Amino acid sequence: MNAKMPPCASIYPDGIHATIAGALALAPFEGQVPIAARTATLDAPDHGLSEERLADCDVLLWWGHKAHGEVSDGRGRPRAAPRCSKAWD
Repeated sequence: MNAKMPPCASIYPDGIHATIAGALALAPFEGQVPIAARTATLDAPDHGLSEERLADCDVLLWWGHKAHGEVSDGRGRPRAAPRCSKAWD
């Protein structure tokens, strides 16, 4: 979403999600294995959180700003923050 907003797009042309994933994928120290970071966005089918993708996920990092209310109940809510209901309100 932020990639579509001119001020954000000038700083994060691929969106902040791609910037965060890119930073996570870097091996911070010699000999460490990089993280296989993938992104999911609200405009993707199933918000990018298909059953297959979630089954292949060891750690789910949720990054959000203002669009929490746009996440469908069947996708992100029970998976990303089942104990953080205030984040959705």
